Amino acid sequence: KHTFLDQEEAVDSIASQVEEIFQQSSISTLVLLSCYSIGKEKVLWECAKRTNKTVFVNDRKHVMLTCIQKHSCVEESSNIIDRCTQKECETDIHVVPMGKCGEMWPYFRPNYNESAKYAEKVGSLSSDKQYDRVVAFIPTGWADATNWNKKNAVSMRRVDMDKIQNREGDQKTEHFIDVEIRLIPYSEHSTFPELCAFVEFLKPRKVIPTVFSDEKDYAKIEERFRDMIDSQRAKQMFVNSISAKKKRRATPEEEMKVKPNDCGTRDAAKSDTSKNESDVVVIDCGDDDERESCGDRKSTESSKKPRSEPAAGAPEVDDGKLATLVSMGFDPQVSRDVLGKSKGDIDAAIESLLCSDHSSSTTAMPSPADKKNAKKNSPASITNFFSPKSK
Repeated sequence: KHTFLDQEEAVDSIASQVEEIFQQSSISTLVLLSCYSIGKEKVLWECAKRTNKTVFVNDRKHVMLTCIQKHSCVEESSNIIDRCTQKECETDIHVVPMGKCGEMWPYFRPNYNESAKYAEKVGSLSSDKQYDRVVAFIPTGWADATNWNKKNAVSMRRVDMDKIQNREGDQKTEHFIDVEIRLIPYSEHSTFPELCAFVEFLKPRKVIPTVFSDEKDYAKIEERFRDMIDSQRAKQMFVNSISAKKKRRATPEEEMKVKPNDCGTRDAAKSDTSKNESDVVVIDCGDDDERESCGDRKSTESSKKPRSEPAAGAPEVDDGKLATLVSMGFDPQVSRDVLGKSKGDIDAAIESLLCSDHSSSTTAMPSPADKKNAKKNSPASITNFFSPKSK
């Protein structure tokens, strides 16, 4: 299901069948090759070369093929534009849009009537040609996706053109077209084993899925590669980034210089006291926290009461630092305890969590409340870097 035929084998299979059709068929036959806007150029090239025939493409496809011509020094099939024509009646090999000859979702359903109608239309453009047979190829990675697709990989039917065109009386032509549609397991994408081998070779810090149906599917794809990524290196690089320069906290004297109602001045003072802060990790609050800070100062000014100090023996833990540790994957409760023991020093807390017995807790899943706090208080760069995509 997830392992395709080698692309070279698939191309050779299609080209060989097309060559055999024109060598052995005694009746007028039209070959249809299903393609997307881009891709399958190797199939077109090999079929044209072996049969010594041109390939019909529409105007849009012709423009696409012209764009890749400059890469012919890398891939021979990029010269396919030299073997193409935009005149339908000049050749018996036509490129048609994917889905014209059959649909693949949710299972393969051949479209005999559309294929036959296309053949009759092309034949009507020439006074001396009438197709009695159509062989359509659908190269797709979904060819072996289900047992149904495998069993019906070659489907055939004789189509009564008078019936599907609603011709009656003198309009009848007694014309029948034999339609054959063949599925070929071909894909431009890597197979799953190839992807696994690639990830294991690179050992990246993170794999980011780009094609998925929903958030659950995104998480499943991430899980398939979780054992192949270098998560320890990702965490260590984060530690290095925030440990390169120590953050200096403002002294009580510096805090007293800040006007109670002037949030902008306070932020300016904070920026002066954090010049040595890491360029990568942003610890300062965002707009919401700024407004809360202003509100807290106004409330404090109106009440004229100093803020209460934490109880002795129970050191206050900074929510932002705790959220940072949780977003790195550490257990929330263990992170809170270690952060308290390190007296709020996040560098020491991370070092302790990575190097001590607490490191086994890094795989624990945070609670929904902690996830919510992490998302609210931690910088986006940290959350996106170490945590799975938010649900």
